[in-house]
Amino acid sequence: MNQLPANKQSAPRGNGNLKPETSKPNGLKKILRLFAGSSQGEENGNGDDDDIPLSGNHDHNNLEDSLAKEGTVEDVAVPKADVVAVSDSISLSELVKVFKESERTRVPVFHETPDNPLGFVHLKDIALKYGFNGSARKKFRIRDDLRDLLFVPPSMPINELRVKMQNDHCHMALVIDEYGGVDGLVTIEDLLEHHFGEIIDEHDTEEENAQGIMEIDQDLYHCPAKTPLQELDELLNSDLTNNLEEEVDTLGGWVSTKINRIPNQDEVIPFEDLGLVIKVLKGDNRKMDLLEVKVVGESG
Repeated sequence: MNQLPANKQSAPRGNGNLKPETSKPNGLKKILRLFAGSSQGEENGNGDDDDIPLSGNHDHNNLEDSLAKEGTVEDVAVPKADVVAVSDSISLSELVKVFKESERTRVPVFHETPDNPLGFVHLKDIALKYGFNGSARKKFRIRDDLRDLLFVPPSMPINELRVKMQNDHCHMALVIDEYGGVDGLVTIEDLLEHHFGEIIDEHDTEEENAQGIMEIDQDLYHCPAKTPLQELDELLNSDLTNNLEEEVDTLGGWVSTKINRIPNQDEVIPFEDLGLVIKVLKGDNRKMDLLEVKVVGESG
């Protein structure tokens, strides 16, 4: 994995918010109270033992005001291509491997295709029922351990989804398109991060924390593939969408459209007419994750 040079990073641009060392856990608890399900949700199998119950009349007027800001589910949803999900035919050892490699605690479960979701499985349930080492004393059948999912349209207002998650004691929702297929996924953490900035935990690497454009050196930037083109245009004083036949919104989509394919990791792509050289720092044969953008000046 390519690591960002630690000695040259400036503060992230855009939505990149590194967790300050002076963060106070009490403030986060107040936020979580607004989002978390009650203890009844745990009894119904849809909560978390580490959730903070929502009960009584808490003074959260300021938080409520901030959560009422405009936005819809599609603004915060994880794209379908990035959703980690498993089939209902998965074995226990394979499921444990998915939890370990993805570092997710909740994973959607589908039958045959991801567009036929059944629910989601929680790491805590599996660990308590089958042992923390994944060696089952009981017969494993993932359908027996499913929790309910919410299904929401991409046009649902964010604050409306928050209320629904809170009322239903469910922390995960699948975004369903107009044809009934899965379009993405939203969790409580996604809603939190939309309003309060990126939440960094002990498992996040420095590279994964770089949610926005990072200035590495003069005319050298590291950009997530999902960086909005408008944001990069403002930074570089450019117009990358000029004369582009297909409408795209992100840097990764722009690169793929310009070269009519998905580039390989470590591939260097010169765009001489625009005075840019782009290198794929992280990605696979299906998508790009992190790109290096170098401004070299227009040729000719």
